[in-house]
Amino acid sequence: MRAFLSALANGSTKRAAEAFDLEGEARASNEDWDSIPAGQRKLILGRMIDQKAQLLAHWAENITQEPDDIQMTVQGSQATAVVRVNGVSMHLLLVKDGAVWRISGIG
Repeated sequence: MRAFLSALANGSTKRAAEAFDLEGEARASNEDWDSIPAGQRKLILGRMIDQKAQLLAHWAENITQEPDDIQMTVQGSQATAVVRVNGVSMHLLLVKDGAVWRISGIG
């Protein structure tokens, strides 16, 4: 999550988009995800990163420094985080992917 916030603060929306649970999102919307050839899956994930990066442009305009405060509530493999930066609050939904927390939603 820190890498995501740092990327936003630096205006790197594409790098920030990589923190999302894109594979989980793709798998949820396509039950045959695992049967899609690896090269095609990579292209799909690349398009998803581009789409998320566009959606993150608004946040990147408002988040221009490291967070002032992060409040995180963990429940097993899911968590919510409220991030406060520059007087702006961002609510993140997170899922655990191995040892890494990935973003599943933002508001």
